[in-house]
Amino acid sequence: MAGIEVIGGLALIIGFATRYIAALDVLIMAGATIKTSNAAGFMGNTQMAGYELELSFLSMALFLVINGGKWLFIGHLIIRKHLDKTH
Repeated sequence: MAGIEVIGGLALIIGFATRYIAALDVLIMAGATIKTSNAAGFMGNTQMAGYELELSFLSMALFLVINGGKWLFIGHLIIRKHLDKTH
């Protein structure tokens, strides 16, 4: 799991495969929210943190799944160069 998060985070930074990596991140964050933080509630208590941070990351990743990286992703440059060579 940690490898997916590190490599996926780097891929998101450079904008490569944004929707796919963000979809994996949505699954990871949903699993983290359900398995670990659900007992403490949204804001947590004095002994445990809540799941508000996981929910924030999940919503950001879901935004990227729906909207993609648009023109800010490196795949757009690769595709454009490939299309320029073929025409």
